[in-house]
Amino acid sequence: MHAHTEFDEVTKMLARIVYYKSSTIPEEKIIAVNKIEKGIEMARKNLGGDIVGFEIEVI
Repeated sequence: MHAHTEFDEVTKMLARIVYYKSSTIPEEKIIAVNKIEKGIEMARKNLGGDIVGFEIEVI
């Protein structure tokens, strides 16, 4: 018999975000998300200041 857990319902993936800055070298972060759209939303929240753009990919 299979025990049902909350983890079974939510598939997590890793996303690599590279933030491009105007004054320094790019910064890379790895995050866990359940949808790539959530990763994009999180990356967009960090735009502004010296962060001028980003790239995101599922790893």
